[in-house]
Amino acid sequence: MFNKKDEIDILDAKRRESLASGDSVTEFNTLMKLRFLIKDYYGENSPEYIAILNELCGCGKYVGEYQEAKEAVLESLDIIRANIGVNNINYASSLLNYAELNRFMHVYTDDVLNMYKEVELLYETLNAEVYSIAVFNNNIGNYYLEQNDYANSFECFKKSIYLLKKTEHKIAYATTLNNAVIPTLKLGFGCLAYEYLLEAIEIYKDSVGEEHSLYAAAMNSLATYYYENQQYHKALETYNSILNICKRSFGENSNHYKRVQGNIDVVQKRIASK
Repeated sequence: MFNKKDEIDILDAKRRESLASGDSVTEFNTLMKLRFLIKDYYGENSPEYIAILNELCGCGKYVGEYQEAKEAVLESLDIIRANIGVNNINYASSLLNYAELNRFMHVYTDDVLNMYKEVELLYETLNAEVYSIAVFNNNIGNYYLEQNDYANSFECFKKSIYLLKKTEHKIAYATTLNNAVIPTLKLGFGCLAYEYLLEAIEIYKDSVGEEHSLYAAAMNSLATYYYENQQYHKALETYNSILNICKRSFGENSNHYKRVQGNIDVVQKRIASK
């Protein structure tokens, strides 16, 4: 007969397995079960419960479960404010999580940008770890990218790449390289963009394999590179090759799946118009 702690450990192992394989849908469903078990076992003000709320938000935004993600991260922020205040790394990290959720929901208001700025100030004031600062720069780089602010996006990604290259966080390093491809291309640095892309693809191949969602993200950038260089048939072939990975990893309701499907539609129309 399993006790509650055994059940938590079993589900957490399943969650980690799903995370490693890139199966975000299973990871999210497992986190939903863990949320209430951890609350009951450790208590609603515990670091363990705060952590699982943030994990739930982080995963939920990838699979399009925005309401659950929002409720989780807002609860974590309320707990942190009530128990230890706002001048701490836990609050800053949760606030960054909330800003990122808004970005995934395509909310680009001044309030959201101010969240990022508040996190930046807290990280500077509290002497946050190099990894946290690198993640912040990657995230706000994506925010600027989605606003077509390629110059600021490029500068933020450059900072993140510089910081992560010195660490053991190779997956995060590859992810920032991949994110930097589009603004680098848009600013006319095609050769540098291609270098970033090849390095990211090689890291993903070696670390997670070619069926993982991270590898699919890099291949999505490669397809965009082909499209920007008017190699439309190569772009279409590459987008089609990753659509099922996105569906399996994130579900059809996710931004990832919708973005790739939308890119396929755009390329098909461009080829048809030729």
